Amino acid sequence: MLEACSVSSWDDNDTIPLGVVTVHVRPPSPSTVELDTPGTRWQYLDMDVLHQLEAHEQGCIVPILRSLVEKRAAKVALEQDVFALWVAGMYQGSLHVRVFAVPESTPLPPPRERQVSEAAYEWTKILPKTCTDAAAWHAMSRDMDTNGNDWPFWQEDARYWTLAELYRQLPSPPIVLSYMHGKSLLAPAGLRCTLYAYQERSLAKLLQRELWPGTYTNPYLLSCESPCVLPHGDNMYAFDPECFTFYRWPDIPVYPDVRGGILCDEMGAGKTLVCLALILATLEQISSPDHDSIMSCTTSEMAMQFPDEKYQDNDPAAGMMGRIVTAPFGAPSPGERLGRRPITHIPKSESPTFHRSRPMAGSVSLAKIAAHRLRTTNACRPDLLDTLPSQIRAILGKDSAPFGLLWPPLPHRVSRVNHNRTPLRVYLTCATLVLVPPTLIMQWLDEMEKHCEPQLLRVLCISDIGSEIPAASQLSQDYDVVLMTHARFGKEAGDDQSIRSDLDKSPLMQVYWKRLIIDEGDMVAGDSLLVRLCTYLHVERRWIVTGTPTQALVGASALHVVGDGSGVPTHTKEMNWSASDRKNLDKLKHLLVRFLRLQPMYGSHLNTHLATNASNLPSFKERDWITLMGSGINDMGEWPAKRRLYNMLSRLMVRNRAKDVEHECPLPPLERRIVSLSMSSLECMTYNVLQSLIMLNAALSQEKDKDYFFHTGNKKTLASVMENVAMACFHFAGFEFLRQVQRAHDHILQQLNKPHGVAEQFKQEAVEALYQISAALQDQTWREHVQQGDVLYKAEHPEERLLLSWSRRGSIWLTSEELLFLRNEYHKKSAHVLDARGLFEELLRCGAQYKHRKTGCTVSSATHRSPKTISTPKRNEPFLSEPSRVPALPAAFDDVLVHTSTSTKLNGILQEILEAVPGEKVLVFSTLHQVLNEIAKALELCRVPFLFYVSGMPQHLRNTYVNAFTHESQFRCLLMSTAIGGSGLDLHCASRIILTEPIWQWDLESQAVKRAWRIGQTRRVLVSTYVMRHTYEERVIERKKARFLNGTDAAEQLQTLTDDPDMREFLARPHLVQAPSKKREITWTRPLLGDPAKLSFVHASKRARHT
Repeated sequence: MLEACSVSSWDDNDTIPLGVVTVHVRPPSPSTVELDTPGTRWQYLDMDVLHQLEAHEQGCIVPILRSLVEKRAAKVALEQDVFALWVAGMYQGSLHVRVFAVPESTPLPPPRERQVSEAAYEWTKILPKTCTDAAAWHAMSRDMDTNGNDWPFWQEDARYWTLAELYRQLPSPPIVLSYMHGKSLLAPAGLRCTLYAYQERSLAKLLQRELWPGTYTNPYLLSCESPCVLPHGDNMYAFDPECFTFYRWPDIPVYPDVRGGILCDEMGAGKTLVCLALILATLEQISSPDHDSIMSCTTSEMAMQFPDEKYQDNDPAAGMMGRIVTAPFGAPSPGERLGRRPITHIPKSESPTFHRSRPMAGSVSLAKIAAHRLRTTNACRPDLLDTLPSQIRAILGKDSAPFGLLWPPLPHRVSRVNHNRTPLRVYLTCATLVLVPPTLIMQWLDEMEKHCEPQLLRVLCISDIGSEIPAASQLSQDYDVVLMTHARFGKEAGDDQSIRSDLDKSPLMQVYWKRLIIDEGDMVAGDSLLVRLCTYLHVERRWIVTGTPTQALVGASALHVVGDGSGVPTHTKEMNWSASDRKNLDKLKHLLVRFLRLQPMYGSHLNTHLATNASNLPSFKERDWITLMGSGINDMGEWPAKRRLYNMLSRLMVRNRAKDVEHECPLPPLERRIVSLSMSSLECMTYNVLQSLIMLNAALSQEKDKDYFFHTGNKKTLASVMENVAMACFHFAGFEFLRQVQRAHDHILQQLNKPHGVAEQFKQEAVEALYQISAALQDQTWREHVQQGDVLYKAEHPEERLLLSWSRRGSIWLTSEELLFLRNEYHKKSAHVLDARGLFEELLRCGAQYKHRKTGCTVSSATHRSPKTISTPKRNEPFLSEPSRVPALPAAFDDVLVHTSTSTKLNGILQEILEAVPGEKVLVFSTLHQVLNEIAKALELCRVPFLFYVSGMPQHLRNTYVNAFTHESQFRCLLMSTAIGGSGLDLHCASRIILTEPIWQWDLESQAVKRAWRIGQTRRVLVSTYVMRHTYEERVIERKKARFLNGTDAAEQLQTLTDDPDMREFLARPHLVQAPSKKREITWTRPLLGDPAKLSFVHASKRARHT
């Protein structure tokens, strides 16, 4: 007879319900199995029944189940009626077999004493096939055919995951629970917009972690949910992924979960909006500190007059002065031992008070008690005060502000010396402290203005490094949000390498903040003074907001954006943690353990009041992180560390998978194209000369020692060489460069004439390099082109005398400086000279004067190194003023037309910008400041209003320019440095992105794309990457694609270009470029003096090949 069991809840304390496995069976011949009366109850299957199922199974699951039952590690059950139909030969197909684990009967042993279960092998086979969905658990086999792969106990291929792949596999937040809808937490009052469904789920998980945090088990174990309620009233149990043993929840130690986590949605998914919704949903709540042995009860100036001692400022250590100790190590000296009085006769020491005189106890009224209760449980905001009776409102002043007294740590032993123990007054508040990078301060303010009702949030913005912070009493009572930059916050820690000793004097330390939000919080994964200061703050709820928790997880996000829709490839072989993975695991430890204070790894030293030197030493339990998360594959072929890390990150991280976001909030199409351009003959010659210099360096240094560019100790020199090669794909020239080429020519010629001047194995490369350099030096056009240094523009006018009078080279090719001076003089003279002939003569005279002034000036040389600072074009407030009106040309006066430049890539980029700006805004990214400067000159020449966002500019100027580009229609183009312009900014007003050169790092390219392709975008986004044919830029594109298709670890994507072995080998073996026999010139035409709106131009798609 088979034992029956219940269907819904579970009252068998001997087993733990795990899930359902699907067994495919054929109908048997008539059976002699003895059955109960068929019904809807479930029955355990014994060995005889399992043998029969095994004989008719179309698979290999039943033998594993039979082995588990035989080893008394599990029990399995099946519906009585379905089993009866199968026995009678009337049922075939899928049987839903419930799997129950037999828990350990002994307490959890220490880590070193744990033993692997005898059934570990069977569990490794059956757990990936076990469906843990509650709907599948309660379903009957005949009613529902559930695929067990939908909700597996765990992913079978987890041991193949890299850290980035593990991050991508994290589940999206679950469906919103009904009780949150009832409290209207997901639609907070004051929020002017409606959240998307995935944002509601994120907000729900944030609220759940703050208001109902729950508990979790020992970090060596996994916290798992059973599909039904267990006898102890919960559905939680624990599983050891290393020993494959199960434990009941009441039988193991549990820890309170942290009230906070990491909000790490994809870039552009609206993380700032979710944070604002969280603030609004809990606006009326006030911080509630944990009153431990060093924190007094919440009191106030008014409450200290109450007769109850708990509201007074009594020292909690006052009752511990039971022994006088002066000898070392706490042992009394012989004289003290003889003369010591009994402990009962030692008078109780008087505790010091916070104030010099204790307030006299006054009359305690019911109104004061009600006011104190109100101030300690609710945020007394102005809208609440208006609804209170005047009797209560009259006493809700500064004296009623709640605070707690934070005392120094309790002494371990007491000496005769009376140490002055003074508590720190810490004010309770409803305020949220938000720390943001300087680049995002304006975006947060804009988001508040856009999504929150006017005057609802009381916001204090502290952005300047020298701004004063208000007193703690004002911070805690007068504001809902304190918005502060990372730099200003870090200044509170001190200017030296250690935390300042008087840190308690900072107003930030005298407030018990309800919430701390750090935007772009990946900066917390370090050990800077700012990070240490965060650990000392008194905060109830801690949140990190970032799309890039660590460097490895940057690439995980970037691969989704850069991919072509075929999905991110995964590894097909087992891998150990790489060096970069371990480095990022250490950064995760800083995020989770030190900042979020995850127990039990979080040590006690950070709780110590003002332990300024303790943060340099890891706590005695932080070392367990390496054992838990850093271990590799065990003897069973399993990887428990990855299971633990996945379980922990699933609980602490709030992240929607990219496909879920796109399903619920589809973005406009993203079109990517590679614009391949062919070099001109002069550009080919310059590129080949640079390649020849690399060849000569290898030949003369014999590819060894520090003279070799690619020596491991030559990183700075190699970076400079690679910058020059990159500039050669755009425009590389300068008088100093010409002199270097001449010296290299003379030196290699001299070495080749010596018997052993060049090693035999490098002689062929040296001869080829000499040939290329000699050919360039003998070309007079190339020499003039390089010596000039500046990009030249071809101008056209019926009277060439006008152009020649302004050109220092005496040709129709002029620099942007010469053309702009010509335009400025035209604007000055046209207002006074009405006659066309007279105006022409005046411009000729001004041109001659300009050339005379410039004759004695040395032609500028191009070092092509990134300057420390970059300035905007030399105009008086050009960006924030309205564009000036273009004066009409006098009758019979022909305009000067500018057709093209000597830079092929500049022509292509400028042509696309001119095509786009009438109807779109454009973002231009480059890693080279010189490229941005040349584009700026060209845009100024073409009268396209533009703005800069590059390193070296003051932050307030950057913020001003971004705000102007976003909100003012006349600014059509924003020139941005790739390194700093792609982080956190919302620039969805632009729909065209131009990458002036291939970006090697996936994360930087993803960040650049996500500035425009994000929530709020309504137009298709076009991303153009400009590449010069047959140069190293083409190789970068090919290598990036190969790395992506091969599933290269995302952490390795962050290597520099020369760190990649394939790219390093390609660059160390130079490849010469042949000038094309027929090259299509990219031309554009713009009037220099007249109205540019009257002129058309050729579309870029007709002049360049797009792949």
